[in-house]
Amino acid sequence: MLRRGALLAILGFACVVFGLRVPQAYMSLRAKQEKVRELEQRNEQLRQENAKRRQWIEDLTKNSSEQESVLRERYHKQRNTETDNN
Repeated sequence: MLRRGALLAILGFACVVFGLRVPQAYMSLRAKQEKVRELEQRNEQLRQENAKRRQWIEDLTKNSSEQESVLRERYHKQRNTETDNN
């Protein structure tokens, strides 16, 4: 009889502890899944951005006049024959 009571007490305690921990574990799992989803979306955005930049670099490599134009714009330079109309 004492064994049965001890067993029931242990099982009851385990159910209470397990019952209290399951919702916390579930919420933690959901939060982690959401974080993974956000990171996957950000990775996809970065992949697309990198692909666009690679294409831009490839286009510049093939077009020297566009290279020059970009460099002049970036470094605020003019050709000797150009004047500043400000």
